[in-house]
Amino acid sequence: MRETLELLLSEVAHLVEATDAPAHDLDDASLLSRLSSVGRIRRLADAVGVALSAEAAARSDRSAEEPLAKRMGERSATDLVSRSAGVEPTEAGAWCSLGPLVTSRRTLLGDLLPSERPLAAAALESGDLTVGAALAVTRSVAAIENRADVQTVREVEQFLVREAARLTARQVGRIGELVRDRLDPDGTAPREDDLRRRAGIRETRSADGHIRWIVDMDPETAGLLTAAVDAKTDPRRLPRFVEDSQEADVERDERTHGQRRLDGLVEVARASLRTDEGTAGGTAVTMLVTVPYEALRDGVGDATICGVDASISAATARRLAAEADIIPVVLGGSSEVLDVGRRRRLHTRAQRYAMALRDGGCVWPGCDAPPNRCEAAHAITPWSRQGTTDLANGALLCRFHHRRLDNDGWLLRIRDDVPYLIPPPWVDPARRPRRGGRTRVPSELQHTG
Repeated sequence: MRETLELLLSEVAHLVEATDAPAHDLDDASLLSRLSSVGRIRRLADAVGVALSAEAAARSDRSAEEPLAKRMGERSATDLVSRSAGVEPTEAGAWCSLGPLVTSRRTLLGDLLPSERPLAAAALESGDLTVGAALAVTRSVAAIENRADVQTVREVEQFLVREAARLTARQVGRIGELVRDRLDPDGTAPREDDLRRRAGIRETRSADGHIRWIVDMDPETAGLLTAAVDAKTDPRRLPRFVEDSQEADVERDERTHGQRRLDGLVEVARASLRTDEGTAGGTAVTMLVTVPYEALRDGVGDATICGVDASISAATARRLAAEADIIPVVLGGSSEVLDVGRRRRLHTRAQRYAMALRDGGCVWPGCDAPPNRCEAAHAITPWSRQGTTDLANGALLCRFHHRRLDNDGWLLRIRDDVPYLIPPPWVDPARRPRRGGRTRVPSELQHTG
Protein backbone atom coordinates (compact mmCIF):
# COMPACT_ATOMS: atom_id res chain seq x y z
CA MET A 1 0.00 0.00 0.00
CA ARG A 2 2.93 2.32 0.60
CA GLU A 3 3.93 2.33 -3.07
CA THR A 4 0.34 3.11 -4.04
CA LEU A 5 0.27 6.02 -1.60
CA GLU A 6 3.52 7.36 -3.01
CA LEU A 7 2.10 7.19 -6.53
CA LEU A 8 -1.03 8.91 -5.29
CA LEU A 9 0.89 11.75 -3.62
CA SER A 10 3.06 12.19 -6.71
CA GLU A 11 0.02 12.41 -8.98
CA VAL A 12 -1.69 14.89 -6.68
CA ALA A 13 1.45 17.04 -6.55
CA HIS A 14 1.67 16.98 -10.34
CA LEU A 15 -1.96 18.04 -10.66
CA VAL A 16 -1.54 20.86 -8.13
CA GLU A 17 1.54 22.12 -9.94
CA ALA A 18 -0.11 21.92 -13.37
CA THR A 19 -3.41 23.51 -12.37
CA ASP A 20 -2.48 27.17 -12.39
CA ALA A 21 -5.57 28.49 -14.18
CA PRO A 22 -9.36 28.13 -13.96
CA ALA A 23 -10.81 25.28 -15.99
CA HIS A 24 -12.46 27.62 -18.48
CA ASP A 25 -9.05 29.13 -19.34
CA LEU A 26 -7.42 25.81 -20.22
CA ASP A 27 -6.86 24.72 -23.81
CA ASP A 28 -8.26 21.37 -24.88
CA ALA A 29 -5.02 19.42 -24.37
CA SER A 30 -4.50 20.82 -20.86
CA LEU A 31 -8.10 20.13 -19.89
CA LEU A 32 -7.93 16.51 -21.03
CA SER A 33 -4.53 16.04 -19.37
CA ARG A 34 -5.92 17.19 -16.02
CA LEU A 35 -8.97 14.98 -16.36
CA SER A 36 -6.65 12.03 -17.01
CA SER A 37 -4.69 12.92 -13.87
CA VAL A 38 -7.87 13.15 -11.79
CA GLY A 39 -8.93 9.74 -13.04
CA ARG A 40 -5.62 8.19 -12.06
CA ILE A 41 -5.83 9.84 -8.62
CA ARG A 42 -9.25 8.35 -8.12
CA ARG A 43 -8.12 4.86 -9.14
CA LEU A 44 -5.14 5.03 -6.78
CA ALA A 45 -7.32 6.31 -3.94
CA ASP A 46 -9.73 3.43 -4.60
CA ALA A 47 -6.83 0.98 -4.41
CA VAL A 48 -5.96 2.32 -0.96
CA GLY A 49 -9.63 2.08 0.01
CA VAL A 50 -9.72 -1.55 -1.10
CA ALA A 51 -6.66 -2.42 1.00
CA LEU A 52 -8.04 -0.72 4.12
CA SER A 53 -11.49 -2.25 3.58
CA ALA A 54 -9.96 -5.73 3.38
CA GLU A 55 -8.45 -5.21 6.83
CA ALA A 56 -11.69 -3.74 8.17
CA ALA A 57 -13.58 -6.77 6.83
CA ALA A 58 -11.08 -9.17 8.41
CA ARG A 59 -11.43 -7.46 11.79
CA SER A 60 -15.21 -7.52 11.45
CA ASP A 61 -15.42 -11.24 10.69
CA ARG A 62 -17.86 -13.11 12.90
CA SER A 63 -15.12 -15.48 13.96
CA ALA A 64 -13.25 -12.59 15.57
CA GLU A 65 -13.52 -12.36 19.34
CA GLU A 66 -14.90 -8.83 19.16
CA PRO A 67 -15.83 -7.97 15.53
CA LEU A 68 -14.90 -4.38 14.71
CA ALA A 69 -18.15 -3.58 12.92
CA LYS A 70 -20.20 -4.85 15.84
CA ARG A 71 -18.17 -2.83 18.33
CA MET A 72 -18.77 0.29 16.24
CA GLY A 73 -22.52 -0.37 16.13
CA GLU A 74 -22.63 -1.38 12.46
CA ARG A 75 -24.31 -4.45 11.01
CA SER A 76 -21.52 -5.37 8.59
CA ALA A 77 -18.08 -4.44 7.35
CA THR A 78 -19.69 -2.76 4.34
CA ASP A 79 -21.74 -0.50 6.60
CA LEU A 80 -18.65 0.25 8.66
CA VAL A 81 -16.58 1.19 5.60
CA SER A 82 -19.41 3.21 4.10
CA ARG A 83 -19.88 5.29 7.21
CA SER A 84 -16.17 5.66 8.00
CA ALA A 85 -15.09 6.58 4.46
CA GLY A 86 -18.17 8.58 3.62
CA VAL A 87 -18.86 6.62 0.43
CA GLU A 88 -22.03 5.03 -0.89
CA PRO A 89 -22.81 1.49 0.38
CA THR A 90 -22.45 0.09 -3.16
CA GLU A 91 -18.92 1.49 -3.42
CA ALA A 92 -18.04 0.26 0.05
CA GLY A 93 -19.42 -3.17 -0.87
CA ALA A 94 -17.18 -3.28 -3.95
CA TRP A 95 -14.14 -2.39 -1.82
CA CYS A 96 -14.98 -5.09 0.70
CA SER A 97 -15.67 -7.73 -1.98
CA LEU A 98 -12.47 -7.05 -3.88
CA GLY A 99 -10.20 -6.55 -0.88
CA PRO A 100 -9.68 -10.19 0.20
CA LEU A 101 -8.85 -11.20 -3.38
CA VAL A 102 -6.14 -8.62 -4.11
CA THR A 103 -4.44 -8.21 -0.73
CA SER A 104 -2.00 -10.50 1.03
CA ARG A 105 -3.42 -13.23 3.25
CA ARG A 106 -2.37 -14.65 6.59
CA THR A 107 -2.25 -18.30 7.53
CA LEU A 108 -3.49 -19.60 10.86
CA LEU A 109 0.09 -19.28 12.07
CA GLY A 110 0.25 -15.65 11.02
CA ASP A 111 2.46 -16.13 7.96
CA LEU A 112 1.85 -13.84 4.97
CA LEU A 113 0.73 -15.32 1.65
CA PRO A 114 0.46 -13.51 -1.69
CA SER A 115 -2.93 -12.36 -2.88
CA GLU A 116 -5.17 -14.77 -4.76
CA ARG A 117 -5.09 -12.57 -7.85
CA PRO A 118 -1.58 -11.07 -7.95
CA LEU A 119 -1.79 -9.65 -11.47
CA ALA A 120 -5.08 -7.88 -10.83
CA ALA A 121 -3.68 -6.65 -7.52
CA ALA A 122 -0.60 -5.17 -9.18
CA ALA A 123 -2.66 -3.41 -11.85
CA LEU A 124 -5.03 -2.02 -9.22
CA GLU A 125 -2.20 -0.77 -7.00
CA SER A 126 -0.50 0.96 -9.93
CA GLY A 127 -3.68 2.82 -10.84
CA ASP A 128 -4.24 0.98 -14.13
CA LEU A 129 -7.55 -0.66 -13.15
CA THR A 130 -10.78 0.63 -11.71
CA VAL A 131 -12.41 -1.28 -8.87
CA GLY A 132 -15.20 -2.38 -11.20
CA ALA A 133 -12.79 -3.73 -13.79
CA ALA A 134 -10.73 -5.51 -11.13
CA LEU A 135 -13.90 -7.12 -9.76
CA ALA A 136 -14.86 -8.27 -13.26
CA VAL A 137 -11.41 -9.81 -13.72
CA THR A 138 -11.43 -11.65 -10.39
CA ARG A 139 -14.96 -12.99 -10.92
CA SER A 140 -14.15 -14.17 -14.43
CA VAL A 141 -11.01 -15.95 -13.24
CA ALA A 142 -12.94 -17.57 -10.39
CA ALA A 143 -15.45 -18.93 -12.92
CA ILE A 144 -12.75 -20.93 -14.75
CA GLU A 145 -10.53 -21.83 -11.80
CA ASN A 146 -11.98 -25.33 -11.47
CA ARG A 147 -11.90 -25.95 -15.23
CA ALA A 148 -8.24 -25.25 -15.98
CA ASP A 149 -4.74 -25.86 -14.65
CA VAL A 150 -2.78 -23.27 -12.69
CA GLN A 151 -0.83 -22.04 -15.72
CA THR A 152 -3.98 -21.50 -17.79
CA VAL A 153 -5.66 -19.66 -14.91
CA ARG A 154 -2.69 -17.32 -14.71
CA GLU A 155 -2.75 -16.76 -18.49
CA VAL A 156 -6.46 -15.93 -18.32
CA GLU A 157 -5.86 -13.45 -15.50
CA GLN A 158 -2.99 -11.87 -17.45
CA PHE A 159 -5.13 -11.57 -20.59
CA LEU A 160 -8.11 -10.05 -18.76
CA VAL A 161 -5.97 -7.59 -16.81
CA ARG A 162 -4.32 -6.42 -20.01
CA GLU A 163 -7.66 -5.90 -21.74
CA ALA A 164 -9.36 -4.39 -18.67
CA ALA A 165 -7.07 -1.37 -18.85
CA ARG A 166 -8.91 -0.20 -21.97
CA LEU A 167 -12.39 -1.67 -21.50
CA THR A 168 -15.36 -1.12 -19.22
CA ALA A 169 -16.10 -3.52 -16.39
CA ARG A 170 -19.13 -4.79 -18.29
CA GLN A 171 -17.05 -5.55 -21.37
CA VAL A 172 -14.48 -7.40 -19.26
CA GLY A 173 -17.27 -9.53 -17.79
CA ARG A 174 -18.51 -10.45 -21.26
CA ILE A 175 -15.02 -11.43 -22.39
CA GLY A 176 -14.65 -13.50 -19.22
CA GLU A 177 -17.78 -15.43 -20.15
CA LEU A 178 -16.38 -16.15 -23.61
CA VAL A 179 -13.13 -17.40 -22.08
CA ARG A 180 -15.12 -19.64 -19.73
CA ASP A 181 -16.98 -21.16 -22.67
CA ARG A 182 -13.74 -21.66 -24.61
CA LEU A 183 -12.22 -23.59 -21.73
CA ASP A 184 -15.34 -25.65 -21.06
CA PRO A 185 -17.35 -25.99 -24.29
CA ASP A 186 -19.24 -28.97 -22.87
CA GLY A 187 -20.63 -26.65 -20.22
CA THR A 188 -22.27 -24.34 -22.75
CA ALA A 189 -25.19 -26.64 -23.51
CA PRO A 190 -26.22 -27.16 -19.84
CA ARG A 191 -26.02 -23.40 -19.20
CA GLU A 192 -28.04 -22.80 -22.34
CA ASP A 193 -30.68 -25.28 -21.19
CA ASP A 194 -30.79 -23.58 -17.80
CA LEU A 195 -31.25 -20.17 -19.42
CA ARG A 196 -34.10 -21.53 -21.53
CA ARG A 197 -35.79 -22.96 -18.46
CA ARG A 198 -35.59 -19.60 -16.70
CA ALA A 199 -36.56 -17.55 -19.74
CA GLY A 200 -39.97 -15.99 -20.03
CA ILE A 201 -42.07 -12.85 -19.89
CA ARG A 202 -43.59 -11.40 -16.77
CA GLU A 203 -46.36 -8.86 -17.03
CA THR A 204 -47.12 -6.20 -14.45
CA ARG A 205 -49.59 -3.34 -14.45
CA SER A 206 -49.10 0.03 -12.80
CA ALA A 207 -51.75 2.22 -11.24
CA ASP A 208 -51.49 4.75 -14.10
CA GLY A 209 -52.36 2.12 -16.69
CA HIS A 210 -48.93 1.18 -18.02
CA ILE A 211 -48.39 -2.49 -18.81
CA ARG A 212 -44.80 -3.64 -18.32
CA TRP A 213 -43.21 -6.73 -19.79
CA ILE A 214 -40.08 -8.04 -18.08
CA VAL A 215 -38.35 -10.32 -20.58
CA ASP A 216 -35.63 -12.84 -19.67
CA MET A 217 -34.10 -14.39 -22.78
CA ASP A 218 -31.55 -17.03 -23.70
CA PRO A 219 -28.94 -15.98 -26.31
CA GLU A 220 -30.77 -17.59 -29.24
CA THR A 221 -34.00 -15.78 -28.44
CA ALA A 222 -32.17 -12.51 -27.83
CA GLY A 223 -30.42 -12.80 -31.18
CA LEU A 224 -33.67 -13.28 -33.08
CA LEU A 225 -35.60 -10.58 -31.25
CA THR A 226 -32.75 -8.05 -31.37
CA ALA A 227 -32.24 -8.56 -35.11
CA ALA A 228 -35.96 -8.22 -35.79
CA VAL A 229 -36.44 -5.09 -33.67
CA ASP A 230 -33.27 -3.38 -34.91
CA ALA A 231 -34.36 -4.01 -38.51
CA LYS A 232 -37.47 -1.96 -37.78
CA THR A 233 -35.78 0.84 -35.84
CA ASP A 234 -32.88 1.81 -38.12
CA PRO A 235 -33.48 5.56 -38.55
CA ARG A 236 -32.16 5.41 -42.12
CA ARG A 237 -34.51 2.66 -43.23
CA LEU A 238 -37.89 4.31 -42.95
CA PRO A 239 -37.56 8.11 -43.34
CA ARG A 240 -40.78 10.04 -42.90
CA PHE A 241 -41.54 13.21 -44.85
CA VAL A 242 -43.84 16.12 -44.20
CA GLU A 243 -44.96 18.57 -46.85
CA ASP A 244 -43.91 22.16 -46.43
CA SER A 245 -45.06 25.15 -48.43
CA GLN A 246 -41.51 25.45 -49.77
CA GLU A 247 -40.05 21.95 -49.82
CA ALA A 248 -40.27 18.51 -48.28
CA ASP A 249 -38.15 17.98 -45.19
CA VAL A 250 -37.39 15.01 -42.99
CA GLU A 251 -39.60 15.05 -39.94
CA ARG A 252 -37.75 15.17 -36.63
CA ASP A 253 -38.21 11.97 -34.63
CA GLU A 254 -38.87 12.97 -31.02
CA ARG A 255 -39.19 9.41 -29.72
CA THR A 256 -36.72 8.07 -27.18
CA HIS A 257 -34.59 5.05 -28.03
CA GLY A 258 -36.83 2.89 -25.85
CA GLN A 259 -39.96 4.13 -27.60
CA ARG A 260 -38.47 3.41 -31.02
CA ARG A 261 -37.60 -0.13 -29.97
CA LEU A 262 -41.10 -0.70 -28.62
CA ASP A 263 -42.59 0.57 -31.90
CA GLY A 264 -40.22 -1.75 -33.75
CA LEU A 265 -41.41 -4.71 -31.69
CA VAL A 266 -45.03 -3.80 -32.41
CA GLU A 267 -44.24 -3.60 -36.13
CA VAL A 268 -42.65 -7.06 -35.99
CA ALA A 269 -45.84 -8.38 -34.39
CA ARG A 270 -48.02 -6.68 -37.01
CA ALA A 271 -45.93 -8.08 -39.85
CA SER A 272 -46.20 -11.54 -38.34
CA LEU A 273 -49.97 -11.30 -38.10
CA ARG A 274 -50.22 -10.06 -41.70
CA THR A 275 -48.23 -13.00 -43.08
CA ASP A 276 -49.42 -15.71 -40.69
CA GLU A 277 -52.04 -17.88 -42.36
CA GLY A 278 -52.92 -19.63 -39.15
CA THR A 279 -50.49 -22.48 -39.44
CA ALA A 280 -47.05 -20.87 -39.26
CA GLY A 281 -45.55 -17.39 -39.03
CA GLY A 282 -42.76 -16.14 -41.24
CA THR A 283 -39.38 -15.05 -39.93
CA ALA A 284 -38.30 -11.71 -41.44
CA VAL A 285 -34.87 -11.39 -39.84
CA THR A 286 -31.31 -12.23 -40.72
CA MET A 287 -29.02 -13.61 -38.04
CA LEU A 288 -25.32 -14.47 -38.26
CA VAL A 289 -24.14 -17.54 -36.38
CA THR A 290 -20.39 -18.20 -36.25
CA VAL A 291 -19.31 -21.74 -35.53
CA PRO A 292 -15.99 -23.59 -35.99
CA TYR A 293 -16.13 -26.28 -38.65
CA GLU A 294 -15.24 -29.00 -36.14
CA ALA A 295 -18.05 -27.92 -33.80
CA LEU A 296 -20.57 -27.91 -36.65
CA ARG A 297 -19.39 -31.34 -37.79
CA ASP A 298 -19.18 -33.04 -34.40
CA GLY A 299 -21.86 -31.15 -32.49
CA VAL A 300 -19.43 -30.49 -29.61
CA GLY A 301 -18.24 -27.03 -28.65
CA ASP A 302 -19.73 -23.57 -28.74
CA ALA A 303 -20.79 -20.96 -31.26
CA THR A 304 -21.69 -17.28 -31.16
CA ILE A 305 -24.62 -15.23 -32.42
CA CYS A 306 -23.27 -11.99 -33.86
CA GLY A 307 -24.49 -9.08 -31.73
CA VAL A 308 -25.33 -11.20 -28.67
CA ASP A 309 -22.53 -11.40 -26.10
CA ALA A 310 -23.14 -14.98 -25.02
CA SER A 311 -22.27 -18.41 -26.36
CA ILE A 312 -24.65 -21.05 -27.66
CA SER A 313 -23.98 -24.76 -27.92
CA ALA A 314 -22.81 -26.37 -31.14
CA ALA A 315 -26.04 -28.37 -31.21
CA THR A 316 -28.06 -25.15 -31.30
CA ALA A 317 -25.77 -23.77 -34.02
CA ARG A 318 -26.34 -26.90 -36.13
CA ARG A 319 -30.09 -26.49 -35.78
CA LEU A 320 -29.96 -22.78 -36.66
CA ALA A 321 -27.75 -23.52 -39.67
CA ALA A 322 -30.58 -25.57 -41.18
CA GLU A 323 -33.21 -22.84 -40.79
CA ALA A 324 -34.25 -20.32 -43.41
CA ASP A 325 -33.12 -16.69 -42.98
CA ILE A 326 -30.29 -17.78 -40.70
CA ILE A 327 -26.78 -17.33 -42.07
CA PRO A 328 -24.29 -19.83 -40.63
CA VAL A 329 -20.69 -18.61 -40.92
CA VAL A 330 -18.42 -21.61 -40.67
CA LEU A 331 -14.99 -20.55 -39.48
CA GLY A 332 -12.36 -22.40 -41.43
CA GLY A 333 -14.75 -23.42 -44.19
CA SER A 334 -14.97 -22.03 -47.70
CA SER A 335 -17.00 -18.90 -48.43
CA GLU A 336 -17.90 -16.72 -51.36
CA VAL A 337 -15.49 -14.16 -52.83
CA LEU A 338 -15.90 -10.90 -50.90
CA ASP A 339 -13.39 -8.47 -52.45
CA VAL A 340 -14.83 -6.64 -55.47
CA GLY A 341 -12.28 -3.83 -55.85
CA ARG A 342 -13.65 -0.63 -57.36
CA ARG A 343 -16.40 -2.24 -59.42
CA ARG A 344 -18.94 -0.76 -57.02
CA ARG A 345 -19.08 2.20 -54.63
CA LEU A 346 -20.84 0.56 -51.68
CA HIS A 347 -19.78 -2.57 -49.87
CA THR A 348 -21.80 -5.68 -50.64
CA ARG A 349 -24.04 -7.39 -48.16
CA ALA A 350 -21.57 -10.27 -47.95
CA GLN A 351 -18.75 -7.85 -47.16
CA ARG A 352 -20.82 -6.24 -44.42
CA TYR A 353 -21.46 -9.69 -42.95
CA ALA A 354 -17.73 -10.39 -43.00
CA MET A 355 -16.99 -7.02 -41.33
CA ALA A 356 -19.62 -7.72 -38.70
CA LEU A 357 -17.87 -10.96 -37.81
CA ARG A 358 -14.36 -9.49 -37.98
CA ASP A 359 -15.01 -6.16 -36.22
CA GLY A 360 -17.90 -7.07 -33.93
CA GLY A 361 -19.31 -3.55 -34.26
CA CYS A 362 -17.89 -0.03 -34.37
CA VAL A 363 -14.10 -0.27 -34.28
CA TRP A 364 -13.67 3.10 -32.54
CA PRO A 365 -12.01 2.63 -29.10
CA GLY A 366 -14.63 2.32 -26.39
CA CYS A 367 -17.67 2.37 -28.73
CA ASP A 368 -20.23 -0.39 -28.13
CA ALA A 369 -22.37 0.19 -31.25
CA PRO A 370 -23.31 -3.26 -32.65
CA PRO A 371 -22.90 -4.15 -36.35
CA ASN A 372 -26.50 -3.36 -37.27
CA ARG A 373 -26.01 0.27 -36.18
CA CYS A 374 -22.79 0.76 -38.11
CA GLU A 375 -21.83 1.83 -41.59
CA ALA A 376 -19.33 0.01 -43.80
CA ALA A 377 -16.71 2.72 -44.24
CA HIS A 378 -13.81 3.04 -46.68
CA ALA A 379 -11.67 3.39 -43.59
CA ILE A 380 -8.06 3.16 -44.77
CA THR A 381 -8.17 4.94 -48.13
CA PRO A 382 -11.34 6.94 -48.87
CA TRP A 383 -13.28 6.19 -52.04
CA SER A 384 -12.59 9.77 -53.18
CA ARG A 385 -8.86 8.96 -53.12
CA GLN A 386 -9.15 5.80 -55.19
CA GLY A 387 -9.86 3.57 -52.20
CA THR A 388 -11.12 0.10 -53.06
CA THR A 389 -14.42 -1.42 -51.95
CA ASP A 390 -13.03 -4.52 -50.29
CA LEU A 391 -12.49 -5.99 -46.83
CA ALA A 392 -8.91 -4.78 -46.53
CA ASN A 393 -10.09 -1.18 -46.94
CA GLY A 394 -13.32 -1.56 -45.00
CA ALA A 395 -14.28 -1.25 -41.34
CA LEU A 396 -17.49 -0.83 -39.38
CA LEU A 397 -18.06 2.58 -37.81
CA CYS A 398 -21.17 3.99 -36.21
CA ARG A 399 -22.46 7.12 -37.92
CA PHE A 400 -21.00 9.44 -35.27
CA HIS A 401 -17.49 7.97 -35.40
CA HIS A 402 -17.64 7.66 -39.20
CA ARG A 403 -18.01 11.45 -39.29
CA ARG A 404 -15.12 11.85 -36.84
CA LEU A 405 -12.88 9.75 -39.08
CA ASP A 406 -13.84 11.66 -42.23
CA ASN A 407 -13.85 15.18 -40.83
CA ASP A 408 -11.54 15.43 -37.82
CA GLY A 409 -8.19 14.21 -39.12
CA TRP A 410 -8.18 10.72 -37.60
CA LEU A 411 -6.52 7.84 -39.45
CA LEU A 412 -7.27 4.12 -39.23
CA ARG A 413 -4.70 1.40 -39.72
CA ILE A 414 -5.02 -2.39 -39.47
CA ARG A 415 -2.21 -4.40 -37.89
CA ASP A 416 -2.59 -8.18 -37.65
CA ASP A 417 -6.37 -7.75 -38.14
CA VAL A 418 -6.51 -5.31 -35.19
CA PRO A 419 -7.69 -1.74 -35.94
CA TYR A 420 -5.77 1.21 -34.53
CA LEU A 421 -7.04 4.79 -34.59
CA ILE A 422 -4.34 7.46 -35.00
CA PRO A 423 -5.50 10.78 -33.53
CA PRO A 424 -4.85 14.15 -35.16
CA PRO A 425 -2.03 16.32 -33.70
CA TRP A 426 -4.45 18.55 -31.80
CA VAL A 427 -5.69 15.51 -29.84
CA ASP A 428 -2.26 13.94 -29.32
CA PRO A 429 0.85 15.72 -30.67
CA ALA A 430 2.71 12.39 -30.66
CA ARG A 431 -0.14 10.78 -32.65
CA ARG A 432 0.12 7.54 -30.68
CA PRO A 433 -2.13 4.78 -32.11
CA ARG A 434 -5.12 3.78 -30.00
CA ARG A 435 -6.25 0.19 -30.22
CA GLY A 436 -9.84 -0.24 -31.31
CA GLY A 437 -12.20 -3.06 -32.19
CA ARG A 438 -13.51 -5.83 -29.99
CA THR A 439 -11.26 -7.92 -27.79
CA ARG A 440 -10.60 -11.38 -29.16
CA VAL A 441 -10.02 -14.35 -26.90
CA PRO A 442 -6.58 -15.86 -27.74
CA SER A 443 -6.74 -19.26 -29.40
CA GLU A 444 -4.57 -20.79 -26.67
CA LEU A 445 -7.24 -20.01 -24.07
CA GLN A 446 -9.57 -22.77 -25.16
CA HIS A 447 -10.54 -26.31 -24.37
CA THR A 448 -7.83 -28.75 -25.40
CA GLY A 449 -9.66 -31.97 -24.53
